[in-house]
Amino acid sequence: LMTGPLTGLLGACTNQFSAAFCTPAHNRVAAVSAGGHLGPELKLAGYDGMILEGVCEQPSYLTICNGQVELLSAEEIWGKGVRDTTAYLLSHTCRQARVLCIGTAGERRSPMASAVSEAHFSLGSGAGAVLGSMGLKGISIRGTGAIKIAHVEEYWNGAMQDRQALMDHPVTVNLGNDKAEQIEALMQEMENDPERIFAGRKPIQPAVASGCNVYRRSACYSCPIGCHSFLEQSDGTWGMSPSYMEGWAFGKNCGLSTLSDRSKAVWQCREYGLDPVMCSRVVGSMIAAGTVPKAFALEEPPHRGELDSVLSLIHRIGTGVGEDPAWEDAWSRGDECPKRTKAQVALESAGICPVAGAVMTLERLADRLTSATGEAFSTERLEAIGVFNLELER
Repeated sequence: LMTGPLTGLLGACTNQFSAAFCTPAHNRVAAVSAGGHLGPELKLAGYDGMILEGVCEQPSYLTICNGQVELLSAEEIWGKGVRDTTAYLLSHTCRQARVLCIGTAGERRSPMASAVSEAHFSLGSGAGAVLGSMGLKGISIRGTGAIKIAHVEEYWNGAMQDRQALMDHPVTVNLGNDKAEQIEALMQEMENDPERIFAGRKPIQPAVASGCNVYRRSACYSCPIGCHSFLEQSDGTWGMSPSYMEGWAFGKNCGLSTLSDRSKAVWQCREYGLDPVMCSRVVGSMIAAGTVPKAFALEEPPHRGELDSVLSLIHRIGTGVGEDPAWEDAWSRGDECPKRTKAQVALESAGICPVAGAVMTLERLADRLTSATGEAFSTERLEAIGVFNLELER
């Protein structure tokens, strides 16, 4: 688990951390990133990252508070979902901590298992299975330290210019209510010329008109946009809005047509610690084929576009009811690495959310890294980093 050189500093979306591991489904290197506050919290605790290896003697969780690290028993929460696990770790460590944990899918080492950060951000490609195989239920991190900057004034001036440029950009000022879906939709088209891609976009349909109420906005650490919305359904269920990719996947693969339905499917995946994108493809494949494992004991065949059918299959996959490793492994295989550019990979490696790519050119990024670290960075070096990481994942 690693942060970037700019993670935890003030700036334009300086909140990214990554998990790199050998995937259980593909047996290859994967690197998945997420925003939120966990990466900055790790930096403020005094660490650039951590390397996890070996297997715990009993189910355990790791607690990090500034310079103190301790491995404790997780017997009480083994078998619990992501929300209960997160609440337990917060109550037994520090209420201000940030938590990364797995659900029941990770415990049984499903190749679709994700590690979930702060109960809402999924690290997919089997990251949860890796932690489950180590007997590690979760990690609680709390940091109150400071991050050193080589050239404070130079970095601060540049970082404030970056934030202002992002706030003034159409990607921010033209966003509708459902910011997460809008931003992620634009990111899917982002190439090496993000200015061309982001210019002139219009807001999409507000989430309020899609069966959900936006009751709270949320932003990752040092983000001037705040692309996350907490949605509340008419039945009282709530959660963070799906990312574009998560929502799109359940629409394309399972036929769920409303944000309300897609949100419920994504939230259930998060609770079991399942990768929503990968799970949507598995569920969609079952529905399209018209066959499901007999052990699932469904009363009637699942139907495309029916929320109850989709939720029923997610429940069985997440809890291991009628588990058959053969079909699960076969259906979860495939190229799960998103198609990214060198510039996007360079931003993530530095600790910046790719959304900031609307204004963060490689030239700007090189300047911020140089002033923050005191080490000379160039656009050529950043391009080389991007190429290296993409080749490693291939």
